[in-house]
Amino acid sequence: MRRVLTLLLLCPAAWAQDRWETSFLYGAFSAPAVVVAATPTQVAGGAARSIGWSWQWTSAFQFYATASGRLSWNLEVPLTFATTGAAAGLTRASNYFTPGVRLKIPAGNRFSFYGAAGGGWAEFGDKDAVMNGQLTATVDPSAAHPAADVGGGVDLRLSSFLSMRIDGRDYITPTGLGGTTGRNHVLFATGIVFHR
Repeated sequence: MRRVLTLLLLCPAAWAQDRWETSFLYGAFSAPAVVVAATPTQVAGGAARSIGWSWQWTSAFQFYATASGRLSWNLEVPLTFATTGAAAGLTRASNYFTPGVRLKIPAGNRFSFYGAAGGGWAEFGDKDAVMNGQLTATVDPSAAHPAADVGGGVDLRLSSFLSMRIDGRDYITPTGLGGTTGRNHVLFATGIVFHR
């Protein structure tokens, strides 16, 4: 019995039946400079990047796999929530919804690599404004803006239904959204994946 369980855990062909997966990731988030309005003592653009934290929930469905199980294509729906610090003690909140595709490439019994790309929308909670000579955060009246994401990562299979994942993404938006001067919002996260 132990030999059968070991073979099932170590054999990639046994995992080829994975059709659905759900992941929960937590990690560091880096956004472009956040000061777009300048006071006499502040330079527009402020610091090069602001750092914060994010968590990501992703659900994916495998829609194609080669007969050998070496390559598989998945439809994925990532939902990312991020918070970053900003100049003058301001805090930025942003959400990203970018459904897309993922190409998974196994690299041994337990490891697999993947690349992903998608498109959808980004939502920012506030923007900068100068009021009475002070930099102030105000509500961003626009709800959603176009966004795309590209990235990749690696999975370490722990069992037939559980993996550890390291994921890197670049969420790309038009400049000037959410009080930012740039367009690249970078995420590095790690967490767990449930397979079924």
